[in-house]
Parts: sequence; structure tokens; C-alpha cells
Amino acid sequence: MDKISYNLGYVFNEELDKVFLLAIDKPGKLGDGLVNGIGGKVDSTEKPLESMIREFQEETSQIVTHWNKLGVYIGDDYIVHTYISMVKEAYLKEYAGSEGVVRWYDLTEVHYLTNLSSNVEMSIQFALAKFNGKPSVEFQIYNYLR
Repeated sequence: MDKISYNLGYVFNEELDKVFLLAIDKPGKLGDGLVNGIGGKVDSTEKPLESMIREFQEETSQIVTHWNKLGVYIGDDYIVHTYISMVKEAYLKEYAGSEGVVRWYDLTEVHYLTNLSSNVEMSIQFALAKFNGKPSVEFQIYNYLR
């Protein structure tokens, strides 16, 4: 059986003290009520990076085309391609769309969110390490998102 492929993106401001996240507000959708990165399912005709660009635009009504691969989460029946990007904070605005509300979160507040998706804090730590040039930050985690 082929694994279902997803993507998940985290955009940081240039100061690396804020991250752009989605508060999911879509009953019946996986993760409803949680704060997570931005992304979705990779269509069969897409490459993961193409899907990341499309999903970001669909969920935020804004465009970010420069993504760097951070790593992957792998489960029994899924794979999540994780990406990071950095933009000027003024480039992205809060937006309420069909998936929920996207906005900048101060990194000091992320840790205290009670509705944070399980993968976010770890992904942020890997991303910050990569932005700061620390070695061995590529990751592959099995069965983490259960």
C-alpha cells in the first residue's frame, strides 16, 4: 500500500522570533481546533514542493514560493514533507479563510498554547537550528504523528 503524502510549512520572520501558523477551524477536518503549520495533501499530479506552494496560497490567500525542505515525518500509512521559509513580517497578513485563521505567533507564546498540534514545537526547534546553520538538523521521524 502506498503512503498518503502531505506537506506542512512553517514561515518565520527575519528576526526568527515569530512563526506564521494556522488555527484550524473546519469541523470534520483533521486537526480541527488545533494550531499547526500550513499545508495539506499532495495531489497525485504534484511534487511535494509544488503542493506546498499551492496549499499555502489556498489556506492563506498569499504566495510564498521559496521553501526549503526541513525533513519528513513518516507513519504507517503517511509521509509528511516539512518545509520552512523566511519572509519579512510585513509580507504576510492575518487572514481568515475556509480552513481557519492564519497569523503570526510570537515564539514565546507558542509553547503555552494548549491547542498546539503535536509536531509544531519540535518542527520549530529543527527549523531554528537549520536557520542558525547547526549541522544534522535534517530529520526523519517514524510514527510520530499518531
